[in-house]
Amino acid sequence: MIRKFLLKCLVFCFVAVTAALTLLAALNSLRPRMFDIGDADTVYLGNSHIETAVNDSIVSGAVNFGRSAEVSEYIYCKIKLLDRYNPGLTTVVVGFDPNLMWHEGSEHTLMHPTFIDMLTPRDWSMIISKGSYRDITHHLSRPFDVFKLLEYAKSILDKENGIKNSTGIGGFIYLKRDRLQRAIELSDKDSIEAPAEPNPVGAYFIDRIYDYCKGHGLQLIFLCPPQHKLSKSSRVFVDIASERYPDIKFLNFIEMPLPDSCFADLDHLNYRGAKTFSEFLETEIINNPASYEAITDSIN
Repeated sequence: MIRKFLLKCLVFCFVAVTAALTLLAALNSLRPRMFDIGDADTVYLGNSHIETAVNDSIVSGAVNFGRSAEVSEYIYCKIKLLDRYNPGLTTVVVGFDPNLMWHEGSEHTLMHPTFIDMLTPRDWSMIISKGSYRDITHHLSRPFDVFKLLEYAKSILDKENGIKNSTGIGGFIYLKRDRLQRAIELSDKDSIEAPAEPNPVGAYFIDRIYDYCKGHGLQLIFLCPPQHKLSKSSRVFVDIASERYPDIKFLNFIEMPLPDSCFADLDHLNYRGAKTFSEFLETEIINNPASYEAITDSIN
């Protein structure tokens, strides 16, 4: 009886180890392609505010890896992988807004086994000890979402969209939405203030992003794309970012005046707004260092 039990344990361990090694082998062959930025030296990361605002076909030397509902821990994982596979990477631009530091939990669709080995024991300890129920259950269930690998396998044959878009890792979204007036009708007039204290998990991983970039010689820049003047998003995060990270450039364009036709809703740019904003980044920020310094100095 004991012999049979031990044999079953050995078989189980063998299968588990084989599955883990197979998963890592698959990831190590796919990830260099998933996070390849070619000759670019700058990446843009963040949630849907970055995803819809930065058209990387206009902004030279840049690749947009933003994704809707992205949270800070996944941005941290992406930065580590992008740095690993792109020796020419010099600049990391992170979309900084209330969602990053006050988020709680995440959507199941954001789970990616590609990040399974990117978090350290220290990171896991933080999630389990300080995270909410949603944070903990989300991260503990993520490793079992191995069916995502089927998307990765299919993406090898998807030459039209490319592996980055096929796997849902992120990228610029050409948003054709025009629902600003409807959003205005449905919105409350009072702004929604962020809680007094950030979510400890969200804040922790922003700190991890800061420490990683600083320790690996990457320039970290915070960016807030334009939002409509009637947006009820809290602006308190601007002060918090300046206090927590006084040495980081913060390009805060949340109140940048744009015509209503540029907004998909109160908080997101549509394709017209993305074109206008990306051209502004290209001409006034990237290709005009003096203007860049003036803007960031006035913000900080």
